[in-house]
Amino acid sequence: MRDSERRRDPRIDFAIPVQFRPAGGLAEPWRKGQAGDISAGGLRFLAGEVLERGDRLEFQIVLPIRREPFLLSGEVVWIHPVPEAPTEYGVEFIFVTPDKLVEIDQLVRFLVHRPKGT
Repeated sequence: MRDSERRRDPRIDFAIPVQFRPAGGLAEPWRKGQAGDISAGGLRFLAGEVLERGDRLEFQIVLPIRREPFLLSGEVVWIHPVPEAPTEYGVEFIFVTPDKLVEIDQLVRFLVHRPKGT
């Protein structure tokens, strides 16, 4: 079964800057990445960091429909190395409140139906 067939949440390709650090790593600096797509269930992002499957991360994600960044937790569920480029990671969100899930879902639906050129 293909990934797109297993997805339970709508997903949209959209370049969104993200910051991440190890979960519970309050003393750790935020590292920069670039989300390639996002859904209420998780995100795909590129980063120059070496992460392992099962690593738990904290994310700050700035969304165009929200002034404050989302603070989310996720677990790396897949890794696709890209030759001579940042590595692509798939993250499943964990411990997400229902209101944040609704906001992410609203963003995805907005981006799917936005007029061309916006």
